[in-house]
Amino acid sequence: MLRTARENPSWGYDRIQRALANVGHEISDQTVGNILKDHGIEPTRDRKRQTTWAMFITAHWDVLASIDFTTIEVWTKGGLVTFYLLFVMEMKSRRVHFAGWPAENKFPLSTLFKVADSTLKLADAVARYSSFFN
Repeated sequence: MLRTARENPSWGYDRIQRALANVGHEISDQTVGNILKDHGIEPTRDRKRQTTWAMFITAHWDVLASIDFTTIEVWTKGGLVTFYLLFVMEMKSRRVHFAGWPAENKFPLSTLFKVADSTLKLADAVARYSSFFN
């Protein structure tokens, strides 16, 4: 409860109480208020309402991923060929995944930007655009 209040400064006692009820903890909003006050957490109107980047990153760290593209130029029998490589890193574990490279050199760069769309989940992006990669 304390962590929830600190990570979500705009949530009032009622909202915190409903969030706890959603995970099976039946507790009144007044009790939430008393516990938060006992731990020095002020009511919503007295807490900072704007979320900082640090608070946002901390709250979402478990589900954040970083996507990066790079190119490698390779001499082949047909001449110099550029390959586009897609990498994904899970921020929590720092695990890096090689997602693939284009099946053909005629790869639409707009697809790379669609893959990197921050609203896509990693699994969704791989499933949606895997036809472009070997």
